Amino acid sequence: MAVNEWLASNATSILAILALGSAYVAIVSWYSNVNSDRKNFKKYMSETKNTLNSIDEKFEKLYSLLISKKTVFNASPLRLTELGEKVSQEISAKEWAKREAEKLRPQVVDMTENFEIHDTVRSYVHQKYEPSEDESRN
Repeated sequence: MAVNEWLASNATSILAILALGSAYVAIVSWYSNVNSDRKNFKKYMSETKNTLNSIDEKFEKLYSLLISKKTVFNASPLRLTELGEKVSQEISAKEWAKREAEKLRPQVVDMTENFEIHDTVRSYVHQKYEPSEDESRN
């Protein structure tokens, strides 16, 4: 009977110890999961950083190639280099320019100054030009 009496008199203490033990197990489990998540997140961030660095390196190489391979001569009037001519042919730039010029003809036909035409065309390209579906795909 001594055990039953002891259990009865210490029931609150026993329940408190069991509750604290359960809480301890839950906290340790949670802490372990958080650390695991942190490790996974650090790994993900490291992989992302490496990917971004790789993209940056490729962009820098591409940019360097584009800078070293001029498509336009730096002189007035602007003229295409041999590479510029190839690119122009590949993307059918002359045909596109003719189509767009026809759209602007009514606006510029009475203009007498080159800068007026230049400003009108520049404004059109920056504010109003919408590529067709075919142009958007290329």
